[in-house]
Amino acid sequence: MMVSKSRHLGMAIVIGIAILWLSSCDNRSFVAEPNPQPTFSGDINVVRDFNQRKTIAEFSFFRDGDTIPDGVVRLNNFSLTESIHGVYAIEAPLQSVFNGLNTVEFASLRDNYSSSIAIHMPDSFAVMFINPRDNTGINNVTVQWAQPDFATRILLVVVARNYPANGSIPYMTVLDADVTTHIIPYTVFEDQTGFAIRDTYYVYLVAYNQGFGEYPGLEFPLPPNLPKRRISNPSGLATYGTVAPLDSILVLP
Repeated sequence: MMVSKSRHLGMAIVIGIAILWLSSCDNRSFVAEPNPQPTFSGDINVVRDFNQRKTIAEFSFFRDGDTIPDGVVRLNNFSLTESIHGVYAIEAPLQSVFNGLNTVEFASLRDNYSSSIAIHMPDSFAVMFINPRDNTGINNVTVQWAQPDFATRILLVVVARNYPANGSIPYMTVLDADVTTHIIPYTVFEDQTGFAIRDTYYVYLVAYNQGFGEYPGLEFPLPPNLPKRRISNPSGLATYGTVAPLDSILVLP
């Protein structure tokens, strides 16, 4: 029995030494898998509305599709740190946005992330001439406006004050930025049977650069499929433009 126990003890010692030797020969080191880099998404929407007399801006900002507790969005000198479900909003004076170059910055403090996007805001402009303004006889109407700088397109919208209740159909067209005159056909002021729709028709002009979209307080309809600028860091869309002071055409008895 003593011999058997000694033999078993000896074998255990040999096995232990072998395990230690094999361990010392294994030079492989443990490599931790790197944490995946977060992805950031965000949208930009900035409008200078000269009818509301203010700048209206909304930004979304997400990290891997989730809201960012310490996220920051800056529009020039304005810092936005409070969001509602990832949306940062601000209403500011018209002069808070410059003609031409403006900067939007997205930042996530805990990720040491920061990215700046340049946007070029169109200059202020206005309707210069409407003929005939009193369109009781239902004629084509010529509208002329000043050409805004830093714009690529002009959106012209003519909509009756009592639309849609009076059955009128808004007139909408997109023009190149160097176009400053447009003729509105007389049919805009008639119903489908050719009878005049007596009303005040508001004339809206929007100058935009690469894209434009809906915004809080929008007072007129937009045509479908207006372009939007695509941005990559963060990934998303940008729309921005200047709304001129409205004017009007009278089609009254």
